[in-house]
Amino acid sequence: MEEVWRRLAQIGQDACREDDFRQAEQGQVADHHGRKGNPQGIRAVQGLTGSIGEQQGLDAKFHGGTEGSCVDANISADAGGDRIRRDDLLQAVIDEISRKGQDESHVEAVGAESQDAAVTEEQGLDEQGHADGQTGRVRPEEDGNERTADGVSRRTAGQGDIEHHGQEGKGRSNAEEGQRLNLEKEQPFGTTFDKLRAEARKKWNDDLSRIKVEGGTEEQKGVFYTAMYHTMVHPNILQDVSGQYPQMEGDKILTTNHNRYTVFSLWDTYRNYHQLMTLVYPERQMDMIHTMMGIYKEHGWFPKWELYGRETLTMEGDPSIPVLVDSWMKGLQDFDIDEAYKGMYKSATTPGKDNLMRPDNDDYMSKGYVPMESQYDNSVSHALEYYVADYALSTLAEALGKKEDAKLFRKRSMGYKNYYSKDFGTLRPITKEGKFYEPFDPKEGANFAPSPGFHEGNAWNYTFFVPHDINGLVKLMGGDKKFVDKLQSVFDEGNYDPANEPDIAYPYLFSRFKGEEWRTQKLVKELLAKYFTTKPDGIPGNDDTGTMSAWAIFSMMGFYPDCPGLPEYTLTTPVFDKVIIRLDPKWYKEKELVIESTRQKPDALYIDNVKIGGKKLNRFRITHDELVHGGRLEFSIR
Repeated sequence: MEEVWRRLAQIGQDACREDDFRQAEQGQVADHHGRKGNPQGIRAVQGLTGSIGEQQGLDAKFHGGTEGSCVDANISADAGGDRIRRDDLLQAVIDEISRKGQDESHVEAVGAESQDAAVTEEQGLDEQGHADGQTGRVRPEEDGNERTADGVSRRTAGQGDIEHHGQEGKGRSNAEEGQRLNLEKEQPFGTTFDKLRAEARKKWNDDLSRIKVEGGTEEQKGVFYTAMYHTMVHPNILQDVSGQYPQMEGDKILTTNHNRYTVFSLWDTYRNYHQLMTLVYPERQMDMIHTMMGIYKEHGWFPKWELYGRETLTMEGDPSIPVLVDSWMKGLQDFDIDEAYKGMYKSATTPGKDNLMRPDNDDYMSKGYVPMESQYDNSVSHALEYYVADYALSTLAEALGKKEDAKLFRKRSMGYKNYYSKDFGTLRPITKEGKFYEPFDPKEGANFAPSPGFHEGNAWNYTFFVPHDINGLVKLMGGDKKFVDKLQSVFDEGNYDPANEPDIAYPYLFSRFKGEEWRTQKLVKELLAKYFTTKPDGIPGNDDTGTMSAWAIFSMMGFYPDCPGLPEYTLTTPVFDKVIIRLDPKWYKEKELVIESTRQKPDALYIDNVKIGGKKLNRFRITHDELVHGGRLEFSIR
């Protein structure tokens, strides 16, 4: 009998772990307004019980019972209780012992398979991009490998894969030990489903309560907090409770003293997600910065699109630079900025053949642009991303006293002007011969169709994507009025894509022009109402690991970071009457930032005046320091 119960506990825990990790890993990818997933501070099993079990009421694994075993009891959230059908379970265990002949090697294999299953399931999901076949993004293959944009197959590995890298026999045992330690630490003996549910509920409530809102409709509150939930799904914690994690692009198991994150969809998230983390969850953003620094130390490059310790090279650009610069410029400076600068300088100046981030850097550095190599390459998109990164790097270089570097990178960031075509009034690809590509249609590439020179979009989606030099683009277009009219036409003629990143900040550009701010306020309200709802399709396309949701959160609060790497925001009309952001005292002097809106009538839309810290603000842009130190941002809305 004692042997039976020993096997009960062992087999039950292993089987539970296998299914829980598989389901929890699947749960990390949230649907439009689903309730699956785990916050960054809750690992797999806790996220499963708290979110799936409680919020959806689906059949859940039941943890508990007198022997601390895990039983597939098919208990929904409202069933509760700790009862175990001991007779049925005992008979199942006896049958298992008889069938397997107490083969301990089988039990050991289950643990390793559970980790492999979790990794494989995660690889098979399309959290990192839009629908497969529409976007040109990398999508994991059925064989478990990643295929990059240039056709190179890369293996995406978890900790259990260490045996494939020269340490035969150690990988599976180490993985199983790590998983068992995770289970024992996070679900110690006697843990019940109800206890886990309560802990998960408290954790979620604490995280979501970093921002409290008053006013607005129940629908708007649902959209807002669902968006906040989405931003806490990815990036997610990679290390075991022991601190062990897989080396970046290596075969070693390393240990960390802080949270090591994974799933860095940086082409998406550098635009607004990390700015939100810096403001609301600075401790997590700081751990993400530490992770990026660790990746650079282990791999020699900052991440572009990291996935479980592997670089997928998905999309283009040098997106770590704006993230690092933006965080440092806003006061998150608990990392070696000189070492970080070396890494950023490396990717900005290394020749293309040796440059993982900028494979076409030779032409970019010598000509100031990237010429077309083939009809449907992404040359213009590549260069535009480099311009944004180089401008951010120039601001950091200037702050660090590196004046010559600052001049170099700022000059490079102006290279977008090479692409401007007066004939079309848009950016246009340039051939290897130095001529504009033809025949050219600025609309070609809409709805993720192939596009000459542009990635996941067309000329209209990219032309205004020079947030660091809007004044320069205005001059190219012939002045303020022509710029505003052309930008407005993007929305009027259906050329704005709310479901992707290149034009995500377009609505906020109107506020750069005196007297045109109302366009931003009107458009943002309309876009929020149309594309962000609590219905199953209540988000525009894929959330891109929190990027679309971050856009909604900022927009509903009344300010938006429209230039990555620049510590400034553009203001718009808040959705709520009152927003209270709890600030982390480690990083901010003030305890909170309060945003209040006074409306002359219920349907008032346009901003009449703004005050920060009791003083009138005579512009529609505000710096990060002004915002967080002002204490109170007041809108009068007419």
